[in-house]
Amino acid sequence: MEIVAPGEVVRTTGFIGTEEVVSGTSLAAPQIAAVASLIWQKDPSVSADFVRGLLNESANQYGEEEAYGNGLVDAEYALKHYDEYKEKYEENAPQITEVQKDAETEAALIPENESEITTFEETGCVEGSYFNMQMK
Repeated sequence: MEIVAPGEVVRTTGFIGTEEVVSGTSLAAPQIAAVASLIWQKDPSVSADFVRGLLNESANQYGEEEAYGNGLVDAEYALKHYDEYKEKYEENAPQITEVQKDAETEAALIPENESEITTFEETGCVEGSYFNMQMK
């Protein structure tokens, strides 16, 4: 597993504008794609490895890596650290052969995301359990 997004008990818009609470990777996958799109929007010429790396480094690692991979996708944190990541990524480009390296050998290009995870306990939605989604 590489990165996760909310995918269980998510409030969303359903058929003809109805409101539903649903679960599944069909809810998690578009959230990852949306954050990737926001990153690419800043500079359409960056590589897929760049976007993938920023997604992974900006994710909030709030649980065990075996269960959550690099953590929960965080658009705000990714965009906040975009310029810093890009500068360091370009400086290190000759040494970067693969974005996903062993965590022990990879030097982080941005500070670890330690933001508090927001949940919506009062609505019963996004209870803090997430579907795992692997990007390929």
